[in-house]
Amino acid sequence: MSESCGIKEQTVRRALKRLIDEGVLKGAQGKGVFVSATGTKHKRVALVLPNLEDELTRQIARGTQDTLDAAGLQTFILDAGRDSAKEDVHIVDLPTLPIDGAIIFPISYGDISEHILRLKDAALPFVLIDKYFPGIACDCVLADDYGGTYALTTELAQRGYRRFGWLSGEAGSTTVENRLEGFRWALGDQGIPISRQQVRRLKLETPTEDFRPKVAVEIDALLALPAEARPEIIVCSNDLIALETMWALRQRGLDVPGDIGVTGFDDSKAALESGLTSVQKSITQMGSKAAELLLNRLTRKSAPPERVVLPTAPVFRHSTERQTT
Repeated sequence: MSESCGIKEQTVRRALKRLIDEGVLKGAQGKGVFVSATGTKHKRVALVLPNLEDELTRQIARGTQDTLDAAGLQTFILDAGRDSAKEDVHIVDLPTLPIDGAIIFPISYGDISEHILRLKDAALPFVLIDKYFPGIACDCVLADDYGGTYALTTELAQRGYRRFGWLSGEAGSTTVENRLEGFRWALGDQGIPISRQQVRRLKLETPTEDFRPKVAVEIDALLALPAEARPEIIVCSNDLIALETMWALRQRGLDVPGDIGVTGFDDSKAALESGLTSVQKSITQMGSKAAELLLNRLTRKSAPPERVVLPTAPVFRHSTERQTT
């Protein structure tokens, strides 16, 4: 083959080895190389991620890849680096890539529902992680965001907190909206009123914008409320916002939790290290479960879409420890 095609022998050997590894060819010792009887090859899966520099993203990627590797599938990563325009391109290009399916962990900012609809029309098997789109039936793996903030807020109320504030990112994300809904319903069930002025959202133009000045603006707005509405605890939609909230409060001479409590969501390593009360979710398991759903979809393409919701639970730490007299 090397002589007839004018290709170096080493190049031919590498190409044959790769085809054997993929199952296209089969080697028989002492006899040569033959086309595999099944003609099968390793399936390939694209993993669309928001930002590999983020701890949560890496944990999800680890869970996904471990499960796919164990099943003999190859994966390659498309990292958006928190750039929603880049994520758009990655999702739009999926049907043109040499892949058998995709797992998509979207950036929380923005609306990719139109791209997801087109992906469905292209009949490419895919699974969403940590986000879904009302009206679009597809496989997805979610955390119990509603239940997590409901349990957290209920326990905080039972521990004596009565004046609450909320701080989150943009409207429109199903993850954020479900967490906010759990917060509101828990307060209602505990008979605690919450006004619009106590519910604050960061006004970010892009996911790469520095959110810290926006947190400062919303903290000042909460602290400026009349005494009867000024929060004695701020429930944040994620750990990142909560940690910045703690820093902003301390910069203003307030003690956490002595003057005001703070909570997050995701139970990140930073939450543990800083003593932040948070809501724990099975992040790595979300990735492995998404991989399992995709494996099932590759063999049962006509089966109804599955939605898996994994449990969450509040973890109480120093940031909500009230002093008793």
